[in-house]
Amino acid sequence: DILVILNTKNSARETFEFICNEINCESVDVYFLTTLITPFERKVIIDLIKQESEKQKIIISTQLVEAGVDISVDTVADRDLYLCRQPHCPAQAACI
Repeated sequence: DILVILNTKNSARETFEFICNEINCESVDVYFLTTLITPFERKVIIDLIKQESEKQKIIISTQLVEAGVDISVDTVADRDLYLCRQPHCPAQAACI
């Protein structure tokens, strides 16, 4: 699973729309999380993300996920576009 953290709501929305138009949704679930979405809807989406699935998950978000959202992913691409193998890794350590 992949988490992409972007700086602005607009860039997150544009990235989400681009990915949705470019990938095969039969094998990948794409999720969008920002404060543009109501807290109730965000909780529903987070619960869906946490469910076990055979599909790969791509989560597009703003820094919202850095404030106590508990999700597990294999790879994180933060707003500086470092690709990290583990969530919360320092930019100089486990990033490629």
